Amino acid sequence: MSQNTSEDDEKGIECEVRFHGASSRITGREHIRLILCRGSTLKDLILHLKKKWPDLIRLIESNTFFITLNGKVLNEGDLEIELRSSDVVSIIPFVAGG
Repeated sequence: MSQNTSEDDEKGIECEVRFHGASSRITGREHIRLILCRGSTLKDLILHLKKKWPDLIRLIESNTFFITLNGKVLNEGDLEIELRSSDVVSIIPFVAGG
């Protein structure tokens, strides 16, 4: 069975990841652009980040940070969300004040 693939399908999807607070200190960056395979999920993106910056994942797993997708706060149940081109994922520290 032959399959037609467009140039966009071959390229995959391009997402932006923004780092704030300690996450930007760990990565040494404020943001990166990633090209992932079509059908990639938030979980796939996190696994990619884990390979590049293991300390970043330990920070996220410490429950002192939260993750947003296009400005919406996510929880563990949202890890299977399929990402689309131009999605913006942010890793943001909890802020406490008084």
